[in-house]
Amino acid sequence: MPNCENCAYKWRWADTFKLGFKGSGLCPNCKKRQYVSTKARNGPYFFYMIPFIILLLSGPLFDLNIVVYTSLGILLIFILTITLPYTIKLSNERKPLW
Repeated sequence: MPNCENCAYKWRWADTFKLGFKGSGLCPNCKKRQYVSTKARNGPYFFYMIPFIILLLSGPLFDLNIVVYTSLGILLIFILTITLPYTIKLSNERKPLW
C-alpha cells in the first residue's frame, strides 16, 4: 500500500483502490492532497493488458469452451482488481501523464 508523502500514513486498500480511478485524493490522516505518481499511472496498466491479450489469442488457438473462456476472463479481472492498489505510488504534486 502507498504511504502519504507528507505524514507517511499507510493508506488502506479501499482508499487506494478509489484513488487509482480518481487520480488524486486527500490523505485520511493529514488531509493533504495526494496524487497518483506518473510512473504508477502509466506503467502497470500496460502490463495488465498482457494477460487479456493472451486470453483473447488463446481462445481460438486452443478451442476453449465459452464457459471456460468467460471464467478465465472473470478470474483475470478479479486478480487484477485485487492487485491494482499495490501498484500505486503517491506524489505531493500533479505531473503530466507524458
